[in-house]
This record gives sequence, structure tokens and C-alpha cells, in this order.
Amino acid sequence: MITVLKSKIRALKVDVCRVEYEEGSITIPKEIMRKANINPYEKVEVNSKYGKGRILTYAIPGDQVELNGGAANHFKEGEIVHVNVFEQVEEEWINSDYKPIII
Repeated sequence: MITVLKSKIRALKVDVCRVEYEEGSITIPKEIMRKANINPYEKVEVNSKYGKGRILTYAIPGDQVELNGGAANHFKEGEIVHVNVFEQVEEEWINSDYKPIII
């Protein structure tokens, strides 16, 4: 097995950072999650386009981009982030015409 990029959402603008939230996560608009083939509560990597922030958390569907709980400590409202999702596949499979979803 090999871990590869499943999908990437480029340049999401953070609408809300909510530290006072019971669990850390990123809320992503439902339609964007669907296009990127991200399942609710799936593990994601969030990284800043211009800063040093990079975290692992999970995605939940919503109406806007929100960083919740501890995740909110790493970014600020208005910041541009990328979201990456990885999956494990058979190594032979990746040598085919594999292409991740990039939106």
C-alpha cells in the first residue's frame, strides 16, 4: 500500500475561527466537500497558503469555512488555506493513470 493525494481544495478563505468549540475541526461548505469527495469526519490536512500553519483535523459539512476548537489557534479569519486528503491504494494502482481531484 502507498499513501497518495486523494483530493485537494485550493485557496479556501477562512470565514470564522471559533476557539470556544468542543472539538477541533474544519467546517467546509457541503458542495465543496462533495466535489472534493471528502466524507464527513474524514481526516484532512489544512495548511496556510502564505503562513506556516499546518494541522491535521477532520472535516464537517456546513455553510462556510470555519476552524473550530484547537484548529482555530493555528489560523486567522480571512486567511487562505488549502485542504488535502490522502488515501491508501495498492502501489500497482497508482502506476496507472491515477489523478487526484483538485478543486
